[in-house]
Amino acid sequence: MNKTQLKYIIFILYVAIIIIFILGILTADIYLFVASTILFILTIPIILKHPDIIYIPKKLNIGSEIAFEKTFYVSNIIIFYISIAIITLRDNYPSWGIVGYVLFAVVIMNLVIFKIIQKNVEKEYLR
Repeated sequence: MNKTQLKYIIFILYVAIIIIFILGILTADIYLFVASTILFILTIPIILKHPDIIYIPKKLNIGSEIAFEKTFYVSNIIIFYISIAIITLRDNYPSWGIVGYVLFAVVIMNLVIFKIIQKNVEKEYLR
């Protein structure tokens, strides 16, 4: 079996895993969810044995990282402003106050975790 055939087989397996997973979620069937998880676990050794099957060009990888970072910051800014707006309106809507504080805490935790991982990756790869 050559690499092209193996790539198509893995692609078909991933499509099957996603379909089984979605059907399991929609029908609330735990057995379909377990089946999709088992299929996914069975495909992991194939990918580990042939890491060159899924090739991502370096430029695309760098572009994806930049796009992810910009999307991360924009989404965190939007969530931050929503949380501030909810916290500001906590007197009018007291039941929503906790939601505003939770969103604010999520934004702070996201930023802290992102910076920790970013510094760790920089230390690992930019020595």
